[in-house]
Amino acid sequence: MHDRVIGPFFFTEKTVSSVVSLDIMENFVFPQLEELQSHVFLQQHGAPPHWGTIVCSSLNDHFTGRWIGRGGLIPWPPRSPDIMPLAFCLWGFVKDTVYRRRVSNFYDLKVRITTAIASVDADMLAVIALIEEKLPVIERLHHGETIKKAEKHLTQWANCSIDGEKKESAYTSVVSSVI
Repeated sequence: MHDRVIGPFFFTEKTVSSVVSLDIMENFVFPQLEELQSHVFLQQHGAPPHWGTIVCSSLNDHFTGRWIGRGGLIPWPPRSPDIMPLAFCLWGFVKDTVYRRRVSNFYDLKVRITTAIASVDADMLAVIALIEEKLPVIERLHHGETIKKAEKHLTQWANCSIDGEKKESAYTSVVSSVI
């Protein structure tokens, strides 16, 4: 199930409204998720354009009971960015990759984001799934400390060369940090 990342999607409008957000979902997100729909939970953050009435209504139609976010049946946990695997693993990796060097312009930023997302492979997503599975235990036992270690190791692992030995070693570090 955790075998791909869909996106990225870039808003080209200067102001992102609920109408623009809904347009992106209907034209890009929903069609790509159609085949996976019964197995997918969609996660939205709390930006106002993402929880406007028209957006929530459309999400309820397409992902009834299977979307996480403000205005939905499953609320986004308040003040919880570091307990959401997408926030601390995937976006941490993308941010580290994109800002490794100074970004020169908007086009450069978009290219780097697209390249970073494209480099996320099934192995990395499997590690994120493992972390997600172990998260309740991690939080209870370590009060978040292990999450910070796992994020560091995941970023190191994802940035390793394709050399299997190096990647396997970092993968083991992530797994041992999580378990």
